[in-house]
Amino acid sequence: MKKKFFKLCSLLALVSVSVMFFACSSDKDDTQENYISAIDETPAGNTSLISADDEGLYILCEGTFGHYNSSMDFYNSRSQTALTDAFSQINAMGMGGTANDMLKVDNYIFVAVTDDAMVRVVNAENMTVYKRFQLVDENGKNRQPRHLVFNNGNVYVSCFDGNVVRINVNNMSITGIVNTGGRNPEGIAVNSGKLFVANCGGLSYPDYDKTISVIDIASFGLEKTVEVTSNPTQVQVYGNYVYTLSMGDYSSLPVLTKISASDYSIVSTQSIAATEIKIYGNYMYYFYKDYSKNSISLNRMNLTNMEEEKFADAPSDMQIPYKISVSENAVYITDAVDYVTGGKVFVFDFNGNLLYKFNTSVGPNTVLSKKGMAAV
Repeated sequence: MKKKFFKLCSLLALVSVSVMFFACSSDKDDTQENYISAIDETPAGNTSLISADDEGLYILCEGTFGHYNSSMDFYNSRSQTALTDAFSQINAMGMGGTANDMLKVDNYIFVAVTDDAMVRVVNAENMTVYKRFQLVDENGKNRQPRHLVFNNGNVYVSCFDGNVVRINVNNMSITGIVNTGGRNPEGIAVNSGKLFVANCGGLSYPDYDKTISVIDIASFGLEKTVEVTSNPTQVQVYGNYVYTLSMGDYSSLPVLTKISASDYSIVSTQSIAATEIKIYGNYMYYFYKDYSKNSISLNRMNLTNMEEEKFADAPSDMQIPYKISVSENAVYITDAVDYVTGGKVFVFDFNGNLLYKFNTSVGPNTVLSKKGMAAV
């Protein structure tokens, strides 16, 4: 945990941002004239490198902080080979700096690229570029897009400048911006017609935020802020509940908070050995590395009764578990290794059996299944 804490502290020390609190009111004029359209992008590399019929996995890799070397890899499940930095080979351009999250919507993949102030839209069939949204404020400053969620024709983007940006998928335009009332929004999820956004306050270290913003989707206005444990970073939903993981000051175990999506009351809180959570079906999958013991645990919680159990044995060559994605038939756990050299992806079935593993570019975070199955 200590190594990850130092990495985060270094990031906070290096990043400089002016936090702009610009909110669009619920009675704003969303006429066509006020839309901000996407910028067209054209691939110029080997566009036939991935075909529409190829099956496998897309892996978003955020790269080394400050080096602007994010990438997207492709693992071909038929040939069982990994093509690292496929994005740059196909498009003859770099992905940008700190590609933090990606989300598949219909035939497109939306990618939040934090350091380049953009959400890039890529064709899901072959990884060719299509559109680009520049996410800057009225003064041209980077909004620092972080995480993505989709609901009813719109992609919502949490931004470190304190806002959520709404992108309409049908007309490929930015159609709204709302302030969260908190600092440095990170995780974002949808439940019961509301957006739940975790305000971590990470850029104000050690003065973290400790709120979850509730944004009404219909009016696109801030409805309420819910106080939780310091430094909430992730939000997941299950039934009529919202689960958020708070990291605190990294000196003790993170805290899992269960919130009612109906009245926003705190249902329960508990310490948990988890640095990343992902809910799929009735289970919440999570992992934890105990640096004092040099041990890694891969666990899951049955959300019907909140009982914890071991999910899988950590492979002997897993070094720093980083992120989790889940598809219809597999659980993907990425390994940052050392944050500066190539990473890995470990693929498990739902019984915790390791199916296969492969090497990636630097900092793998999100995995998407190509052809038919979308990971979450």
